[in-house]
Amino acid sequence: MSHARNLLLSACAFLALGGCSTPQYTVMNATSSNPTSGSGQATAFPDVGAITTTAAASKDVAVIIAIEDYAFLPDVPGAVDNAIAWENYLRKVKGFGDVFVLTDKQAPIEEIKRFTDQAVAAAPEGGALWFVFIGHGAALKDGSDGALIGMDAQQTIESIGSRSVARKELIASLNRGKQAQTVVVLDTCFSGRDAAGELLAQGTQPVIAVNAAPQLVGGTIVLSAAGNDEVAGQLPGNPRPAFSYLLLGALRGWADDGDGQVTADEAITWTRQQLRHVKGRQQTPAADGDTRITLAMDAREPDPGIAALMKGGGSAPAQPAAAISGPADGTMINTNEGLIFVKPADWGVGPAGMGVILTLANQFSGNQIVVTRQKMKQAYASQMLGSPAPRFDDERIEILRAAETVSYGPNRGQESEFKIVSNDTNLPMNEHHIRFGAYQNGAAWLIELLVNDESKRDADYATFQRFIEGLQFK
Repeated sequence: MSHARNLLLSACAFLALGGCSTPQYTVMNATSSNPTSGSGQATAFPDVGAITTTAAASKDVAVIIAIEDYAFLPDVPGAVDNAIAWENYLRKVKGFGDVFVLTDKQAPIEEIKRFTDQAVAAAPEGGALWFVFIGHGAALKDGSDGALIGMDAQQTIESIGSRSVARKELIASLNRGKQAQTVVVLDTCFSGRDAAGELLAQGTQPVIAVNAAPQLVGGTIVLSAAGNDEVAGQLPGNPRPAFSYLLLGALRGWADDGDGQVTADEAITWTRQQLRHVKGRQQTPAADGDTRITLAMDAREPDPGIAALMKGGGSAPAQPAAAISGPADGTMINTNEGLIFVKPADWGVGPAGMGVILTLANQFSGNQIVVTRQKMKQAYASQMLGSPAPRFDDERIEILRAAETVSYGPNRGQESEFKIVSNDTNLPMNEHHIRFGAYQNGAAWLIELLVNDESKRDADYATFQRFIEGLQFK
């Protein structure tokens, strides 16, 4: 994959991560004398860790590693909440006897290895051993494998390499046990970037993307959050890592096809489909191993409507614009992350924060404006701006307008128009995109109009142009 495409994937994964930090914006001309901050619509994802049943005890064993507060690297918001949910599930629903949980300061690389060895020693013959990791990952320096990063790694390639455990080393350690089934859940990515697409090791080039699948034996299966060159993101509008949240929901029954059992294939397929509902997200969970393995029995909890939440940015069903929490129409808004703009009339404003991830939605038409920023060198950005989005295997892109140089007020950039057309009748992804890209103040900016209602396309395109004309990049 070309370097330009890697950058494009990172930027597209960056589009829908509105929950990366506590989103804030300031209304600059509010009637109150004090600045007003807001966070868009409230999130509505259910508590996946709420367990009311208790299963019979077993001798099965699990290790859960969740690093939310890294000593030197960017945080992973929501990692510990997801870990608690997984512990509740494994103890109460599956009846696991020993569940070793390490979070934050408890999880330098030595402790991860030590508790993994303890779990392997305790794993019952013919039973199950589960390993769940929620945190940062990177590729080894030579690109031969991915690695899970301990909490005390510093922001250098050398430190990340020495304070990590290679994926193949981890799996080899787990396979020394007597268990019949080994399940490895990796809610991380190996692209060397955080959830916002920023490099983990500052001042360096991205580490080489891994190109080898893990070597597995017997009943071992590895469930991974993203492709090797993708970014593992969070739930839209909710600061929790998406993959481990969705996968746990799948095991509770959200992915069940009606027989009360959830196989690895059902779980990963359902989880992948939910992530595809997030506009602009390029995150493709994968399973290595025998996906026919049953991971959950008596899993009959119905899907609580996750697809609608993923499509809606984690919000409840759309309400009239007047009901949206946000500043009054026509006010000047400062994202406090390098962008000042005027909110279009009758459009609701969504979260902004952690490098500017901003969504405005016309609730009457369903069309949206999405603004993102990714820091990079101009030479790299020039290869990306104006390009269409990456496509999945069952989709094609129809170019309506190739990259054109346009100017809106003081803002000059490249604009493209394209449609993504899906061949998957079960998951329609027929979308109309108009994308404006510009390089300002050391960052690549993507401003995109997502057209869901073609009848309002022209009117909302005019709003889109006025929005760009009034942007101030700081």
